[in-house]
Amino acid sequence: MKVYASCSSYTLGCLVGMHEASRLISAAVSDPEHEQLIPAVHALRLLRELSEFQLRVDGGATQIAKTRSRHFTAALASDCDAWFTIDDDIDTDLGTLALLLAAVKSDDPRVCFAPYRQRGTEHVALVTWPDVGLERKVLSLSPVFSGYVRSALYGGFGLVVVNRAAMQLIARDAPTFIEGDGAPKSAAFLETLDAEGHWLGEDFAFYERARRVATVEALVTGNVTHAGAPLDLSTLRM
Repeated sequence: MKVYASCSSYTLGCLVGMHEASRLISAAVSDPEHEQLIPAVHALRLLRELSEFQLRVDGGATQIAKTRSRHFTAALASDCDAWFTIDDDIDTDLGTLALLLAAVKSDDPRVCFAPYRQRGTEHVALVTWPDVGLERKVLSLSPVFSGYVRSALYGGFGLVVVNRAAMQLIARDAPTFIEGDGAPKSAAFLETLDAEGHWLGEDFAFYERARRVATVEALVTGNVTHAGAPLDLSTLRM
């Protein structure tokens, strides 16, 4: 599976400038001897062990909905089989990454995310489950890891994989917007309202669109650390 990987780092961009932050993170992912800089660099280095990937880094990311939409559009325009995106303050291990990729390795449109602890809380995981959820087993063959995913409604967007079939259908369903380059981009993260009139921020808006056309699942095996707070995903199993 060839992967289009994206990462944004607003904090580092504020410290060293947008373009320098993008350069530094890209260099750190490519060179294991380079300073890690942000937690996501470790995870992206591990991803290299699992898949060939292209990397797009945004060192600005001041408008999250636009930034995520730009990443999504670039992934869709690539020849990659899936879009992998990670926030700068997220880290994980090889097994969790392998299961995320295995969960979307399908001709069917699939989105899989890894829940993580909400910043500043001790016990709140960023995931919303349906009243009736389905769980299925996932197997990664190289390397061999097995685990489970569970159908989900919403979650954070710190660690997510979307396969090409899902990207194509989500883009078809989402509006487009124009920037300075004149090229239309998918506004897949444009904030919206749900059927009951509730306001949905950029991440929930994406999942709302995704669930119309694809299977959305959350990984319930593995480990994710957000802003230094670890979460054992097996504690989320039914």
